[in-house]
Amino acid sequence: MEGRVYWYAWAQFLQRWGLKNLTASIFTSFSALPVLLAQALYLLQPLIGTSDNSQRYSALAKMLESNIERDLFIEYIIEER
Repeated sequence: MEGRVYWYAWAQFLQRWGLKNLTASIFTSFSALPVLLAQALYLLQPLIGTSDNSQRYSALAKMLESNIERDLFIEYIIEER
């Protein structure tokens, strides 16, 4: 999926803020939350502005909506050091 190009940056962001384990735990425990976050991102997209940011947020929303992609991302952030 084309959104995977952002995974490293997202993982680094989560690592920097100490949120990798919390994010993985929340996303696996509350399966509806990522879908709600995705919908919020879609609603906020017109307010984001630049095309590059819009593409990143769109990729994030698509990843959050897909159970398979979300699970793969969780595995990725857990393994990423």
